[in-house]
Parts: sequence; structure tokens; C-alpha cells
Amino acid sequence: MTLGTKRFDDAAVNWQPLWEEGLVAIVHPGHRASRRNEADFSDFAGDQILSFGTSETTRQAFAAVARATGAVPNVIFSCDDIATLTGLAAAGFGTAVVPENLSSGSAGVVRVPLHSTPKRTIGIAFAGSRPLSTAATQFRDAVLTDAPRVSASLRQSRTK
Repeated sequence: MTLGTKRFDDAAVNWQPLWEEGLVAIVHPGHRASRRNEADFSDFAGDQILSFGTSETTRQAFAAVARATGAVPNVIFSCDDIATLTGLAAAGFGTAVVPENLSSGSAGVVRVPLHSTPKRTIGIAFAGSRPLSTAATQFRDAVLTDAPRVSASLRQSRTK
């Protein structure tokens, strides 16, 4: 069982969507966009970009928007660690592009929602071809029950 954005091309794996989330730019407080409530990807086109690795859905969504706008992002650093990306942005090394639910609570940075980016769908995947243990079933059911509350909370945080 897994929570994430990966949809499996295997009929034996059940995948149920839970909620959608957008991307945000994480910038140093002195960045020109730091006082904005939201921005377009094009507002960061000339920036040095800090991003997740190319196999991650966040990076793929980011690349799709770049292609659609004709921009060629200057990705100077890639990794799979949110703390590293936000730390580098806090130090002024570039603009990090991360999923909105991973961007809260980072000190020394400003979170700027990107309204022109596609949403990524978070879901739960589990084997449909064999029975789940009692604990796995309870976990899956708890996640599925709580997903509407999480989704509503994310929508509410976007409007603040």
C-alpha cells in the first residue's frame, strides 16, 4: 500500500484519488515576488530553479507548464528532499518549486502559490488481487474516510 501520485498500470493494483494539490514557489524574503499572493510560472522564468528530480511528478508538472509557456527553466539543482530545497531557497540560491502541502512551516522563506500550474492528484494504491491485513484495511479505510477533510483543508488554505 502506498500514498502518493504514482498511478500503476497494473490491473491488480487499485488506485483511488484522494485530493488534488497545486505547486508553490518557495523564495527568499527579498525575492521580487515575495509580497505577492500568487504568481504565474512566467514570473519565475529567469530565476535559478531548485527542483525535485526528473522522475518526480512535481518536476514533471513543472516541466509541462514550462513547455506550455515556451519557457526554458534554469534548473540548477535537483534533489528529493524538501528541507534541502527550502533551505537553499532561504539562503537565496534560487526559487524552489514544490507541492503546496509540503511547503508550510518552512522558516526564512516565502510561499507563493502558482495558479497557472496543473494540479497533481494524491491517491492511495493497494493490491486488489489479495486480501489486505486487518491493520492495512483499517489504515486504508481511515485514509479514505479522512480524505474529504484533508481536501477541504487544502482548498481552504489556498484561499488564505
